Amino acid sequence: MTSDTPPPVQPPTVEPPVIPWERPGAPFGSSLIDTIKLFVTNPGEAFRQVPVNSELIKPILYAVIIGVVGSFAEWIYQTLFGGITNSLIPSPDTGSDMEGFAFAQGLGFLGVVLAIFIIPIALFIGSGIQHLVLMVVGGNNKGYMATFRAACYSSGTSSLASLVPICGSFVGLFWGIFLAIVGLAELQNISKGKAALAVLLPVLLICICAGIGFALFAGSMAAIMGAEG
Repeated sequence: MTSDTPPPVQPPTVEPPVIPWERPGAPFGSSLIDTIKLFVTNPGEAFRQVPVNSELIKPILYAVIIGVVGSFAEWIYQTLFGGITNSLIPSPDTGSDMEGFAFAQGLGFLGVVLAIFIIPIALFIGSGIQHLVLMVVGGNNKGYMATFRAACYSSGTSSLASLVPICGSFVGLFWGIFLAIVGLAELQNISKGKAALAVLLPVLLICICAGIGFALFAGSMAAIMGAEG
């Protein structure tokens, strides 16, 4: 005797939400703007929507696009404020040093162009250092690609601060650190303490090395000046 009871219906599989920037077929402009809004207003939710195992081109493009825009904005501000300063405070010997100013601005614009290549390289190196710290403290739950994606989206979003004149870079530094900690905590599924250690320890080591180098340089210069005296 067979039962007429139908088999239980399996509930539909619900796909986790994905940030607009990485949704297949999403319009370029609107998906970029919507993703920026999400990271600015709710970074924790934004990082939870970042896919860990998707292609790398989208996170890299996000960081490069906003990073280059931020670098260009800084160059514009330096050109405007530098030109004003150069005209108001001329050189005591030659007057307004427009040739030197133009050369410096040319180098600055070259830096904006090279940022297209420098940003991805810096992201790979910086996230690699952070991931080494995560491996030491037991925070490597999702692999290096999760760390790299956290670096891309935190760096790209914090570059928006460069649109603010004068203090934008300073604000962006601390905003980037905050976003990097949130991103690592969400994407690696670790505590914010471990994430903060991975982000701040390399910065601390760099500061210590720079301080030691400066002290050695100052000591050497003092010794040379003392010997000449």
